[in-house]
Amino acid sequence: MDILTRCTGSTAAEVVKCTAKPVIRHVGYLFRFKKAVDDLTKAKTDLQLEQQKVQEAIERAAMNTEVVEKDVERWLANVNQLLEEVQALENKVQVNLRLCNGWCPDWIRQYNLCKEAIQKTNAVKGLQADRGKFSELTHRAPTPGIEVFSSSDFKVFESRNLAFQQIMEALHEDNNKGIGLYGMGGIGKTTLVKEVYKKVKELNIFNDIVMIVVSRTPDVRRIQGEIADCLHLKLEEQSDTFRANRICSRIKSVEKILIIVDDVWDSVELKDFGIPPPDVHKGCRILITTRSKHVCHLMLCHQRMISLNFLSEKESLALMKSIVGDNPDLNDVMLKVVEECKGLPIAISTVGKALKGKTLNEWNVAMYELRRSRLVDIEEGSEKEFVKMHDMVRDIGLWITSKAENEFELRACTRLERNTNLERATAISLIDYNTEQLPDNLVCPRLNILLLGGIQSSNEISNTLFEGMNCLKVLTLDDKILSSQSLELLTNLRTLYLRDCNFSDDLSSLGKLKRLETLSFCRCRMVALPSELGEMASLKMLDLTECYQLEQFPPNVIRRLSQLEELIIIKSFTKWDVEGSTSEISNANLSELNSLPCLVNLSLELNSMHLPEGFVFPDLQRYCISINTLHKTLLTPHYYSSLRCINSRTLKIRYLNASSMNALKSLFHTVEYIWIEYCEMECIVDTIGGNHTATFGNLLELYLMGMSCLRTICEGPNQCEIFSNLTVLAAYGCPRLINLFSPSLAQSLKKLKELSLHRCYEMKQIVSEEGMILESHGPPICLPKLETLCVTNCGELEYIFPISVARGLPRLESLELIDLPQLKKVFGQKREGEVGDWNNNVQLESHHHPTGFPKLKTIVVVNCENLEYIFPISIARDLPQLESLSLQDLPQLKQVFCHDGDGNNIVLSKLRKFRLWKCPKVKLSFFANVEANVPALQKVIS
Repeated sequence: MDILTRCTGSTAAEVVKCTAKPVIRHVGYLFRFKKAVDDLTKAKTDLQLEQQKVQEAIERAAMNTEVVEKDVERWLANVNQLLEEVQALENKVQVNLRLCNGWCPDWIRQYNLCKEAIQKTNAVKGLQADRGKFSELTHRAPTPGIEVFSSSDFKVFESRNLAFQQIMEALHEDNNKGIGLYGMGGIGKTTLVKEVYKKVKELNIFNDIVMIVVSRTPDVRRIQGEIADCLHLKLEEQSDTFRANRICSRIKSVEKILIIVDDVWDSVELKDFGIPPPDVHKGCRILITTRSKHVCHLMLCHQRMISLNFLSEKESLALMKSIVGDNPDLNDVMLKVVEECKGLPIAISTVGKALKGKTLNEWNVAMYELRRSRLVDIEEGSEKEFVKMHDMVRDIGLWITSKAENEFELRACTRLERNTNLERATAISLIDYNTEQLPDNLVCPRLNILLLGGIQSSNEISNTLFEGMNCLKVLTLDDKILSSQSLELLTNLRTLYLRDCNFSDDLSSLGKLKRLETLSFCRCRMVALPSELGEMASLKMLDLTECYQLEQFPPNVIRRLSQLEELIIIKSFTKWDVEGSTSEISNANLSELNSLPCLVNLSLELNSMHLPEGFVFPDLQRYCISINTLHKTLLTPHYYSSLRCINSRTLKIRYLNASSMNALKSLFHTVEYIWIEYCEMECIVDTIGGNHTATFGNLLELYLMGMSCLRTICEGPNQCEIFSNLTVLAAYGCPRLINLFSPSLAQSLKKLKELSLHRCYEMKQIVSEEGMILESHGPPICLPKLETLCVTNCGELEYIFPISVARGLPRLESLELIDLPQLKKVFGQKREGEVGDWNNNVQLESHHHPTGFPKLKTIVVVNCENLEYIFPISIARDLPQLESLSLQDLPQLKQVFCHDGDGNNIVLSKLRKFRLWKCPKVKLSFFANVEANVPALQKVIS
């Protein structure tokens, strides 16, 4: 009986225990009703605030054409639905509270409402928690194609359709890598290639299509940016050269790509933009538009050249009617207007839009104005800064929109007719004009701008040509013979640009141009400058570029130009005077530069023997100073480009000793690019004894060549901030260079992207091991942004980096090691018994290799006689981006990837090309003792 009692009691206790919690919870629904409703209201308010923040962020992003992430859209939809459900529940709660004025509640209803409120509260809190999981709310939308901006004016005329079909046929032919479309300005080349773009994209002929505009003065950086945008490529490089290399690699990765290069005025190097030559990438087609058939030849488009000609009279009239409509009352005058437009689509389009809806009388006025303007052979816009619009659009648009007095009128033509009326013209462009002889005099009393060039005419300028141009402010003359006396009456002249000109006098009359602010003698043939040049009190810019014959620059002329802001003497005058000179001809002294209070931009080539004792260059904003270069290009074409010197701070130095560097010390803290060749220096910066005057805080690129005495880059303590912004370092032919960086200097190179070392025969270490401290938690990153590493002909180098430094190369993309006979390991450290702090850390080699190179794409190793393997498996396992592996002339190489006890499985998912040449000890299974998964491998050369 006791047993039964105990069993019954035990069972009852368990039953109570199992049912108590659910009962309490359900009973609680009856008595926690108010708290549940309050909790729901608070959670709902919090969710609404979060919803509002997300919605506002999305609206701001939409203004930047960004797209909402899919999971964010789902979250917003769920929030809207849940808030509607909560609102419906709150309505039910209000109904329940109104029943019997709250004195006699419906307990069953209240139970259900409380239970539902708690559930909804939990759901609301769940959505709030989900919001915290979004790292990004939006992302940038893909760049729209060219069809978004293509012209709606394109009409399918027979002449245009023929050229269109010829281009499409050429694009389908494998032997046509380059296609040239040529025709005069305003003929419709750009409109046509935009239609080609649309059609090609519609037919999906190419994987990618790029369209860029070159223009008369190509902006390399802008064009590179346009290509990168089309290819969704992010460019982080500072150097134009390496930006071009990155773009070229991206283009080569596209199986079939069309590149449309629009508005090419002269032959350009497409490789400067990153576009590979047509014969390099078989899947690349290049379509060029230009005004010149000759440019097509120069740009390798001679395989297929297509001419775009004028519209026929019938086509011209049809185009005009498509714009203004068909009005029988206007047919006669419309035909005459169309005739004056000379079959140029842009002229017809501009005039048509201006005359749409106008009366017959207004059409007649327009016809007579066009006839007076003599708009024949109109060329495209000039390269000059003050001419921005297309000449044809501007010339036609101006007279239509001007007042009755025709306050501004421009003529842009290739010939001057005898009956041409220029009295009201304020700007005339005669670029590439075609006439036997210029008139002796032009009466243009209102003329402000005159652009005069051309090679198909008489080059001689009459002394009376400019007598009727008293208001002239801007004058450019190209390839002319003139006397300065012909210019002396132009007392209002502000800008005088002379290119390839000869002078029949001593130029002394130029001193009468008191208001002149800009004077350029680019490539002019002259022996001496006049002393009267110093009388130009308003002169702000003097350009003497490529005046090779210039030998006389009178003293005290420069110091008198007190307003001078910019001075350019490149490939020109070099015979500066020095103290104690016995020369019969007295010339300007460089010390005169320090007498120019406004000088901010200086481009100058000189010999170091002309540097006065104690001379220091003034503090400048922009400069390109070359010493002892003798008009020669420094380094190799791969690294040198004059384009990078424009609007930058550049020094190019040859045959200079350390003491002569004092003349440049005021520029070291601002210089951005430095080329140093054949200078007798043991180090670039010496901080010993507190001599820390040379801090190159703004230096971006440093190039060294033929530095026979150079032992190291920096000597002494406190090296941390010397090259804090350096992105490119290249050293060529520095035979005594033992090590490149100290550990502290290497630690400070946080922005270094490209490192090239060539013919540094005695180099033992790139990063010196002296003072290197190994910490138990691992050393800090040394070169976190290094992308390209190239080392060739460094005979004493046994390894590239210590293991500790190698761990800090997360962005390395290209590794080239060539002609390194002593190289035993790519990454390693000194052996026991050698001097240094690594003596007791030999075991680190196998157990503390870097975790891998997640960005590495290319490995090239050639002629390294003692190298036995490239990487251990522990590194090879983390090469997810490796695309090309090339190994050549490695007689001791036994394994590509060495087994280091860390498993033997590797996956090289993107490896496409593997070259193994003259490596006799490597087994036929080129990955030897590892199981390699290379699904993308396309080419094996062995």
